[in-house]
Formats: sequence, structure tokens, C-alpha cells
Amino acid sequence: MSREDVQAQEDKQQLRWFQGVVWVALFGTLVLGLIMRWMLAGAIFPSWMSFRFFKHAHSHLGYFAVLFPLVWACWWKQEGFSLGKGWRLVYVWGVILSTIGFLRAGYAVDSILGSTVVLGVWLYVAWAQRALSMRREDWLSFAPLGIVLGAICIPPIAVLSRRDPGMAVLWVKTFLSLLIFLVVLPAVFSRLSLQAPPRWLWYGVSFASSCFLGIEPWPWLGGGLVGMGGWLLWALRRGTLPWDIRSAWFFWAASMILVGCRVVSYDHFLGIAGIHYTLLAPFFLSCWWIFFERFPPAWLRFPYLFFVLGMCAAIAGLSWFPKHALWFSRASAVFGSLLVLWLVFLAVFVVGSRHKSRGIVSV
Repeated sequence: MSREDVQAQEDKQQLRWFQGVVWVALFGTLVLGLIMRWMLAGAIFPSWMSFRFFKHAHSHLGYFAVLFPLVWACWWKQEGFSLGKGWRLVYVWGVILSTIGFLRAGYAVDSILGSTVVLGVWLYVAWAQRALSMRREDWLSFAPLGIVLGAICIPPIAVLSRRDPGMAVLWVKTFLSLLIFLVVLPAVFSRLSLQAPPRWLWYGVSFASSCFLGIEPWPWLGGGLVGMGGWLLWALRRGTLPWDIRSAWFFWAASMILVGCRVVSYDHFLGIAGIHYTLLAPFFLSCWWIFFERFPPAWLRFPYLFFVLGMCAAIAGLSWFPKHALWFSRASAVFGSLLVLWLVFLAVFVVGSRHKSRGIVSV
């Protein structure tokens, strides 16, 4: 077998790994989130099903096994990034161990051990991709340092979890924001061929925004969100994105500007709504469009976006209309259920399409 054939086989195996991990973890994450939505809506579940434990498992599984494999898939398409078989196996076992641990007892020995394994793979990848950090005006150049900055937030979270849980939550928000702004979004922006900003500018607005949404909500740090949203609006003026994906990104950018200017007050529920909208609407739709040679028809895309918007609006309503919290909790659970069912339908549609038309590249 020639060297080219070996490389082609490895690429095929890695693509299948991306496909399997992302789809399984996506549905697992959504089901965990859906159970949490119905818990808040008043549904009765067995006593062993802890909302707090499910919340930890939901968020960690989403970041570990959905977002980062999608980021790596973007790198693979853009830069020929490769994660060896051994590292892939270690990563999967780390994800499984952490998820089971979080569902069983929250932050316990097994969940911490699994999360440490996952973090170790992240840091290894950051080191392996360190050459990207030397590039100028390249979206991918932000990721290695972004991973390291996120890792720096972990010790304060661990120390403060029992001493000062409120401050620990703020550090978690900073940690998640750094990963989204410096790792997740740049990966998909690179595949959308959006013009990258100067490095100092994106580092600045990302760091300021992460602090504003987390540990230091100083008003002037909100300028980071304003700068981030403004840059994206400027970058979106060109391109050939479908109008629904472009609109989803426009809405996200405008929302960042409104929150940064403090026109819209940022609190717990608005933050949950915002992160779900960011990852489920513009990010996921963009990844779908990137990795499929043909996009599902509009009659499949638009209901999905409607369900995402409905769920996120209901979650935000918990902040704006606290007197009707139960009704908004029920609405978010209903829209979440419709979203999961529609994604199952989408998956069936994709599988059927691939059988009819082979050769479609998908993630």
C-alpha cells in the first residue's frame, strides 16, 4: 500500500471518528439538557437523578465531545490536523469516565480524573499546534493560547468550588467564554473564510468579553463584546453564506453589542440562553453547512432554527418575567423536546441521503 493510500485511509478513519463522536455526544448532551428542562418544568423523575449532577454532565459532555471534535474537524479541513489513534482512544475514555462520574456524583474522583485526561489531550493539541500562534491575521492562531488561558482558570474553579461557590461560577463563565471566543468561534470562522482581525484586537476583545461575562463585570470591559460584535458585522458584509445562517450570525453579533452596551442586562438565565443560541444556531448551522457538500433543504433548516429560538427565548423569559417562571420553564422544555425530535429526523434524513448519493462528506 502506497503512502498516499495509507494517508487516505487514516483520513477516512479520522473522519469517521469525528462523525461518531459528534453525533453520539450531541444527542447525549441534548437528552441530558432536555431532562433538566423538564425537571425545571415540574416533571417528576426518580430521586437518584440529581439536577446538579445532570447539569455538570450536560455541560462537560457538550464541550468535551461535541465542540472540541468539531473544532478539530475544522482544523482537519483547513490544516490537515491529525489526532493519532492512541490519543483518540485516550480522549474517548476520558470523556466516558468524566460523564459517568458527573452523572453519578458530580465532582468526584472519577469525573475529575476523566476531566484531567481530557484537559491533558487539549494541552497536547495546543502544544502540537503551537506553530499556528506565530501566524498573523489567521483565525486558527488564537486557539493554542486560548486553550492555555482556559486551563489557567481551572485551579481557581477547583479551589473556590467549596470556599466560595458564587465566585467559582464566575470563573467557570470566564473559562467557557475564553474557549468559545478564542477556540470554538475562530475555528468555524476560518472555514467560513471570514477575514480575520489583527491578533491584538481579537485577543483584546475576547479577554475583555470573557472577564465581563465572568469574574469582572466592569462596564468598560463590555467594550470587548461591542468590538467583537462590530467586527463580525463588518466581516459578514461579504461572503456567500445562506441567508438563514447569515441572519443567525447577525443576530448573535447584534446581541453581543446590546449586552456590551448594557442595553440588555446580563444575568444567569440570559447567559444560559445566549450560550445555547450561540452553539446551537449559528455555530452548529455553520458546521453543518461546512461539512456537507449539500445542505438540507429549507423546510428542514427553518423549523430547527425556530425550535432553537423558541427554547432560548423561553430560557431568557425566566429572567425577564420571573413571576411566570413555571410557564417559561415548560415552554423551554416543549421547544427542547421538539428540537431533539427534529434533530433525530434530520439525522435520519442525512443517512437516507447518503445512501442515495454516496460520496457526501459529513460530520
